[in-house]
Amino acid sequence: MSVRFQLVIDCADPDRLTRFWSTALGYQPLATRKERVVAEAERLIAAGATRVRVSSEEGLDHYGEVMHDPEGNEFCIH
Repeated sequence: MSVRFQLVIDCADPDRLTRFWSTALGYQPLATRKERVVAEAERLIAAGATRVRVSSEEGLDHYGEVMHDPEGNEFCIH
């Protein structure tokens, strides 16, 4: 089972630290991550999930989708 976590850093040079932590954590480019999230969301929709909203903002290196399982429980794909 994979472990997922969110890292928040207060820093003087966010661009530099973003590049460092992206490398350290093995992040893929945003376009690649978005493609994978969309594919996973589509797979789960076919299994009965519902897309609620997309979590993305221009200029941020983030893309996720908020979904509901067949019983209405909310979960996120990042």
